[in-house]
Formats: sequence, structure tokens, C-alpha cells
Amino acid sequence: MVPPRVFISYAHDDAVHEQAVFLFGSFLRSNGIDARLDTYAAQYPQDWPLWMEKQITEADFTLLIASPQYKRRAGVDAVPSEGRGAQWEAKLIRDEFYKDQEAARQRFLPVVLPGRCADELPTWVATASQSYFSVRELTVSGAEKLLRYLTRQTVPLPPLGSLPVFGMDESCLSTSSQSTWVPPRSALGSVVSVSFLPKSGGGLRVRTEVDGTLSGEIDWVMPNGIARVLADSDGLAFTLAQEQLRTGGHALACALFDKPTRN
Repeated sequence: MVPPRVFISYAHDDAVHEQAVFLFGSFLRSNGIDARLDTYAAQYPQDWPLWMEKQITEADFTLLIASPQYKRRAGVDAVPSEGRGAQWEAKLIRDEFYKDQEAARQRFLPVVLPGRCADELPTWVATASQSYFSVRELTVSGAEKLLRYLTRQTVPLPPLGSLPVFGMDESCLSTSSQSTWVPPRSALGSVVSVSFLPKSGGGLRVRTEVDGTLSGEIDWVMPNGIARVLADSDGLAFTLAQEQLRTGGHALACALFDKPTRN
């Protein structure tokens, strides 16, 4: 795996913050991340605006480090004579967001180091709808989410399995030309019989009898899938997926009984 190249964009709030960022950069490098920041480059003569543009352009990812001064210098409250480097970097990064927000969101990553908070990120990357990376401590476990993203080792989705298929009671079907379903005798002592009589040209005539007396009759043109099952002369077992069962059950309520019978 080619080490990901990372540029760390931050503000020089104070010596404590500068040291924290330096240690963060060293931590990334010790874990195989080619992290770049101005502390390393300051050892040599630089054209700083050109150097910053080069770092942002060539980096796979740019990390925006939360701090009060970074937020101020990256926004409308920036003072022209203060923190010109952070202001210049922020301008270059804002331009990338302006050109393509989705692409920029993948490359320019807000990061909150230990002791800092998300409120110290620039307002244009710290919206309620945008995530950020929180580093709890400078350890692999404390920065795992960020390290996984930088090294393209995010947790994949589990493989998609098959939908469950639920069987139907085959006793409801008959291989004869007339299929009759007789439910168990109810507590009231009545027997309801439902007869399915195939019609020429397709469809069924459904007759409902209560204790041998005709209660209702309706002609039903069946959906193709159910028609094939009921017309199966070999009496083969069949199954329907859960959604098909739900749809079929709703249709059967109206198809098997006419309105007077349903009432």
C-alpha cells in the first residue's frame, strides 16, 4: 500500500497548540502516514504561498485542525495582518469546497485533537450536517476512525444475504379441477366452505357456503403468479416471498368473498 500523503493545516495559537500539532504529525508519520506540516518545511527557505498551494494540491488528504485562531482566521473575523498562513490555506481550501462540495468533503477533513472541541472548527466545515474526526489520544485506538479513513481501511458493509421465504400449507390446494378449502368447525358449530371453480379463459369462480347453504359467489381474475400455482396439475409445492404473501393476502380478502359475505 502506498503511504497516504497528508497535509496538516492549522493556526499558531500558542506554543502549547503548536507542540500538540507537531506531536500529532509525528504520531501520523510513526503509523505510516506521510504527514507534512510547516514545522518541517521551516528548516529550509520557502516561498510560503507557493509551498502551501503545493501541499494542498499534492496531498491525498488535508486535515483542518480545530482551534480558536484557526476558526477566526479561516472566517469573516480574520484580521489581515494576523496568521496570514492560516488565512491563505483556508482560502485555498474554501475554493475547493466552492468548486465541488462533495469531492472536497472527501479530501479536506476536520480534525479535533485532545483538549479541543468541534466549536473551534471553521463554520463552513462545522455545520450540523457534516461530520468530523475526533482524536481522543495519540494512540492507534484513540485515532482509529481517522487512521482507517486515511489508510482506506474502513469497515465494509456485511454481505447481503437472501430474503427469508415462508412456505404455505399445501393442504389448501388440490390437483382436481375443483379446489375446496374447509376450515375446522368453529365454536359456534358452523362450517364455512370455499370452492374454487376454474373458468374457461382463465380465472376462478369462488363460491362460499355456510353449513351447505350458498352465502356468496364472485368471479376472480387472478394475478399470473397465483394462477400458475392453482393450475399446477402436478400438485408441486410452492412458496411465495414475504412481500408477495402480504400483497396476496390483501387481495384475497376481497377476491374470495363478495361484499355481503365479507360483511
